Amino acid sequence: MDGYSGILCESICDRSCKNAGQCVIENGISRCICPKGLGYVGEECEDEIIDCTTQGCDPGERCVQNAKGSPICIIDPCSTNPCVNKAICSPTYLKSNSETAEASFTCNCTVGFSGKLCENDIDECESNPCLNAGICKNAVGSFSCICLNGFSGIFKLLRFLSVVDLLSLVVYSSYLHSTLLFFFFF
Repeated sequence: MDGYSGILCESICDRSCKNAGQCVIENGISRCICPKGLGYVGEECEDEIIDCTTQGCDPGERCVQNAKGSPICIIDPCSTNPCVNKAICSPTYLKSNSETAEASFTCNCTVGFSGKLCENDIDECESNPCLNAGICKNAVGSFSCICLNGFSGIFKLLRFLSVVDLLSLVVYSSYLHSTLLFFFFF
């Protein structure tokens, strides 16, 4: 029949969709579907969206403004979680020309890691952080010190005091105290 087409004799789409809009027929009514990410709305996709607050993007996409100031949807570079070792991904967008934008990202590494994706474990032992001849043992994202006998603590700085050391300290402290009192009163 004239005016109908398709397997089910559905109506011919009579909309003049603009800006890559697609004409579809639903329940016998023609309408335009505006593609997401191009920045157009309206009955025939003729109205340009001014900002990202009204722009609808698909999951994994982010709305940014191109060099013309129009919103466009581009793939969010952080949606795939490219950073490792608990690093935080920060997306960056470059306006490359009037129609598109380029996406990139930066990984903010946690302590103990480096590299573009924070994939490299830093060898904290290179700076020799252990004191008093302690032996440094590197671990993923951290380090530990193996103490020589008589030392303990984070950097093996604290020395264990023997009973003789403690008695000597008490006697020396008493001597200093009595000497100071002697000078104070005379």
